[in-house]
Amino acid sequence: MLDVTRRYVRKAEQALERTRCPEEVMLYIMNEIRNLRRSNMPKDQRFQLEKEDAREDKELRGYVISSITQQVVSGIRPGEQQSMTSRPRQHNEDHKAPIEQPAGRQSGAQEWVNARGENGRGGYNPPRDPSQRGH
Repeated sequence: MLDVTRRYVRKAEQALERTRCPEEVMLYIMNEIRNLRRSNMPKDQRFQLEKEDAREDKELRGYVISSITQQVVSGIRPGEQQSMTSRPRQHNEDHKAPIEQPAGRQSGAQEWVNARGENGRGGYNPPRDPSQRGH
């Protein structure tokens, strides 16, 4: 069992969005079904099917790579040799500056880090009842 959307849809933006479940769930379920169906097969037959799966996956990945390459190439004008990073930025109403992101999470005091097992040494210590402090 294999999702062959990549075989028939060359541009990802033209593919219909999955509406019944997320992509990851669908792929997981398909893999489980494939494994169940093959579980009682002879080893050499399973090996042959896995080789065919790999060949098919390589072919389908090639379609995705080709599509991405085509999009990149079509965005370059003839005679233009500028890299994407050296192009001047266009400022218009549709272009918005990125929002500054807050700093990442900071760990607290060393005692707190150790108590929560966040010091890389493992061993989670569950929270203690504050009324039992010092006991």
